[in-house]
Amino acid sequence: MIPAKMDAITITAVQEKGIDSIVDWFERHEQSFYALGWFYLGNQQQMEKLFYRSIIKVHRELPRYKKNTAFELWVASIFVDICRELSGDEVTLASDEDASHHDLFNALDQLEDAEKEAMILTYGTGYSQEEASQLLRVSVDKMKELLFSGTQSVREQLYGATFNGCKEYQKNYIDYLEKKMERQEK
Repeated sequence: MIPAKMDAITITAVQEKGIDSIVDWFERHEQSFYALGWFYLGNQQQMEKLFYRSIIKVHRELPRYKKNTAFELWVASIFVDICRELSGDEVTLASDEDASHHDLFNALDQLEDAEKEAMILTYGTGYSQEEASQLLRVSVDKMKELLFSGTQSVREQLYGATFNGCKEYQKNYIDYLEKKMERQEK
């Protein structure tokens, strides 16, 4: 993610150079945004439309940008909104020719849209739970619920096994898996 100091520099450059600097910014961040967009669309023509519309909207909305939000998160929220629009109401994943990935993509594709988005943003593009919850406009606790149920569904799809554990500890499951818990909490 971009440090706050770099955000200010980027925003200043964008304001001075206009749309060209937004295009440059997207080119520097293309890999993560491309991966995110591909999960939604899985089509090169749609991806081109996605980047074009995102660049135009970021340029148009720049005066409304609030500096208390990281610039990359603000752009990502615009990007996700456009992904949703272009994919219609149904989010579809691109299939991967590699058989080991194909099963995973199929399992992800079976998830509810909110679970799928939570899994993709957190594990596919590397956003933290807090950042992903901001992008999806849900609480961090709701994000953990979505990740938990998504993980359970994927596990069931891939291995035919379910794991529920103790209900009282389910809220800690994702933190445990991501190794975010202190030893005493474990």
